[in-house]
Amino acid sequence: MDLTSDEGSSEASPELQDSGGSATVPTMIDRTGNEDGSYGRDERKGMERDSAASSAHVSQDPAWPSAEHRKTQARDVEARADELIKELDEIVKSQARDNEALKKAIEDLRSDLEAARRAEASAEAELQDQTTRVENANRACREATDALDVVLGCGKQ
Repeated sequence: MDLTSDEGSSEASPELQDSGGSATVPTMIDRTGNEDGSYGRDERKGMERDSAASSAHVSQDPAWPSAEHRKTQARDVEARADELIKELDEIVKSQARDNEALKKAIEDLRSDLEAARRAEASAEAELQDQTTRVENANRACREATDALDVVLGCGKQ
C-alpha cells in the first residue's frame, strides 16, 4: 500500500483526515497522552497497580516464605541471639570471678613471698649472729687452752 497515493483519499485514518494528512500516528516512543498530561499519570498508576499486584503475587508464591513464616524465623533468630547473649554474659561473669580469684591468689603469693624474704633475711641475720658467737667462743677456747698450757707448764718453748 502506497501512503503517498492515499493522502487525499477518504480511506485515510481519522487522524490523517483531521490534520489534513500531515499528522503522524502516535507510537510507543512519542506518546504525549492527553492535553492535560493525564495519560502519563494513568500509565504510572497502572504500573503502580501492576507492581503492587506482582509483589502480592510474589509474596503468595509458594517458593517465597510467607510473611508469617519470615516473622517466625526472625523471632527464632532473635531468641537464639538472646540465648547466645545470655551464655556469653555467663561466660564473662565466670571469667570475671576466675580473674578475681586469680588476683587474690597472686596477692596471697606475693604476701607469702614477701614473708619468706623477711624470714630469710631474719634467718640470715640469726646465722650471722650465731657464727660470730661461735667464732668468739672458739677464740676464747684457744686463749683459755693457751693460758692453761702456760699454767701447767706444758707451754710451748
